[in-house]
Amino acid sequence: INSYLSSSHPLSSIMIEKLGTIYQLTTLNILSTPLTICNVHLFYHPLADHIRLLQVSCVLGSLSGLSDVILGGDFNSDYKSGGVRLIEEGKVVEGMECWERVWRDLNTFTFHTSTARTSPVRPLLPLPLTCPSRFELSSGVHDFTNFAKDFIEQLDYIFVRGRNIRILGHAECVGKEEVGDKAMPNERMGSDHLSVVCDLRIGGG
Repeated sequence: INSYLSSSHPLSSIMIEKLGTIYQLTTLNILSTPLTICNVHLFYHPLADHIRLLQVSCVLGSLSGLSDVILGGDFNSDYKSGGVRLIEEGKVVEGMECWERVWRDLNTFTFHTSTARTSPVRPLLPLPLTCPSRFELSSGVHDFTNFAKDFIEQLDYIFVRGRNIRILGHAECVGKEEVGDKAMPNERMGSDHLSVVCDLRIGGG
């Protein structure tokens, strides 16, 4: 990935200058079980599935070797996106539904959507990407967690990995009836994102 970014000046500039911190992690000791919690906030741009995929790959690299992990936050990615598929399936390879979207965004992305361009030449993104240890979605698949004027989609998730973490269940998100007709935040919803909640058991009890 570093080699790719060093050969792609516009993307390297965006990754370094525009994105800032994309994740934070800490390790807790719960019932004698070391538990790593990683909170993410990935790049928001609608034509940047390739950037979010690179971000996820970096996050997963930081989590490699850690046995019990909770990974959650605002991924700015729908459930079929490259980043979420890499987390849950452990790979992004040709033939997957997300593959063409990654290449499309890689070919068309500029920071300002109005100046997006297309090119018949596919840049050399380091794909396929693989992750040897997959995560399991613990917060469920929902109709949406973000409700904007022209965009309604699930962007927020909680994933877990480890033999000492057991998924007991998850809460359902509110529906369009509860949100109302206005984009969030509004008088009913105080944030532009809905919370996702899951119930986990940590340790052998």
